[in-house]
Amino acid sequence: MKKILAVLLATAMLMASCVSAFADATPGTYIGTGNGRNGVLKVEVIFDNGVATEAKVVETTETQGISDAPIAQLPVKFVETQSLNLDTIAGATLTSNAVLEALADAAMQAGCDVEAMKNSEVKTDEAAAKETVLDADVVVVGAGGAGLSAALAAEEQGAKVIVIEKTVAVGGNTLRAGGWFNSADPERQKNVEMGPAQRNTVEAMLAKEPHDEKMAELQKTVKAQWDAYNAEGATYLFDSTEFHALQTYDGGDYIGNIDLIVEFTEQAPVTLTWLESIGLDTNPQMNMCVGALWQRSHSVIGNTNVGYGFIHTLDEAVRAKENISVLFETAANELIVTDGRVTGVKAVTTNGDTCTVNATKGVVLATGGFGGDLEKVQQIRPDIPASIRTTSISACTGDGIWMAQAIGADTVDLDQIQLYPLASAIDGSTAYGMVGPSTSMFVNPKGERYVNENERRDVLAAAAFAQGGVVYCISDSVAANNTRDINVVEYAVEKGHSYKADTIEELAVQLGMDPAVLKATVEKFNAACDAENDPEFGRTIFGANLKVETAPFYASPRSPSVHHTMGGLKIDGATHVIDVNGNIIPGLYAAGETTGGLHGGNRLGGNAIADCMTFGRIAGQTIMAD
Repeated sequence: MKKILAVLLATAMLMASCVSAFADATPGTYIGTGNGRNGVLKVEVIFDNGVATEAKVVETTETQGISDAPIAQLPVKFVETQSLNLDTIAGATLTSNAVLEALADAAMQAGCDVEAMKNSEVKTDEAAAKETVLDADVVVVGAGGAGLSAALAAEEQGAKVIVIEKTVAVGGNTLRAGGWFNSADPERQKNVEMGPAQRNTVEAMLAKEPHDEKMAELQKTVKAQWDAYNAEGATYLFDSTEFHALQTYDGGDYIGNIDLIVEFTEQAPVTLTWLESIGLDTNPQMNMCVGALWQRSHSVIGNTNVGYGFIHTLDEAVRAKENISVLFETAANELIVTDGRVTGVKAVTTNGDTCTVNATKGVVLATGGFGGDLEKVQQIRPDIPASIRTTSISACTGDGIWMAQAIGADTVDLDQIQLYPLASAIDGSTAYGMVGPSTSMFVNPKGERYVNENERRDVLAAAAFAQGGVVYCISDSVAANNTRDINVVEYAVEKGHSYKADTIEELAVQLGMDPAVLKATVEKFNAACDAENDPEFGRTIFGANLKVETAPFYASPRSPSVHHTMGGLKIDGATHVIDVNGNIIPGLYAAGETTGGLHGGNRLGGNAIADCMTFGRIAGQTIMAD
């Protein structure tokens, strides 16, 4: 009732300024449509007595989590303000625009002056800014995968936790992630057959000249495990936390902190079990996402929307905890230091109010990286093309890194910035219009394969740039129907952002390729899959679902995009932030993409979500134990 009265009051106050826009509005209920990221979005708007009295989204295929805020908030703001001059929601611009487009469509059907509504002034509350002081045991800055994990782990140890989030919803960059969690998992991996190419991969890793003594120790341990595996006569997929560590260290060009890497790979299985204990429904089938190098990537059952399954599980668990509260649209901008110890944060809300949150145990920084700030990316890495897009949300601007630097925190590997090699060539995101598995056949604009599709992400990105920057993932109907959401694929085809044909030759014509060249490429790739041998590029992972043989056929244009800033705050294995003199900063902890030192020069695909949630969980435990 209070909400209805508030809406009616706002409507009455704005009536005079909106007369011209709504004067000719015909009473009734109208369905407006807008083009969203994944499909058509519809809103229902009721007009009566010359004003919009109710509006809501009634149909959508937009990504859960990312789209929740604009879907819930913009129709309400439209009714409250009687205006289409509304700001989009940060991190969900495409969905926001779709909602506004649909509202405008409904208003036009009703006979409103849509242009006047788009240009009408929206009055804001000019009340004096308020100052608020709050107290907690633990303050977590950032409500993404790392922050929510830290909050839950701290609460489990008896803490009262306040989470500060500068956007309107939980999720952060985790919602934009590919949705893979890397972890050695012997039980599930027993269901995966190990091929000769994979055996060669293990042997090659063990035969490498060790970079240092710690790598040699890992190789010795893995060699003993490998010998025992072979003595058993096993044919299932070999793996261990130590082998995961070796691949992570080697895959990052030995730049990463090997002690941090070992802590990560040992604790990732513990974190996965912990997530499952709070409700994560993990797919029993193991997979290998782009650049993971091994089939240890876990996904969430029914999770068609990238990282949403992980965030949804964490969010539900947080909502059930009375001792955890989340402050949205509140941006932390300064760490409070008392007698050399971090004791809280200062923040400001979107309406200009200030907020001081004191923390008796300390602060966990989990604000993500700075991939959403392309100017900062260019400043640190001028060699990255200025035209590059980013998979990150705009809110990922490195806030935690710069706040900690201001009190003397050290950073590591800030110049190590990873590009996602197969981002959408349309909008720079990770999954839009993606057809089939992410290890499909890749071809250049000539229709030729140009790389081992199982390679590291930096190798794949460099190879794509060498082909002109835009390449194509080619799949068939079997792969397409096994993709996360075939409806999104078909919508991308409908919009002209992906391609579909009944024959390979017809697909080639759509792509401007020589049909004979693409057909020959497909035939050669299928033969390599059958033989499980790729003499041309050395691919090691094969499978019947990767072959391109069943019509219709699909092509998805892809291009490299800024994906992960691998450098950040320097931490130890317990997530203490280290200062420029090598000392722990009392009361300050960090987890996830805010930190550096784990991934080195190249992050393995699937390691990021595991990193965020593993070190987030550790941070929550450590802060209460110290």
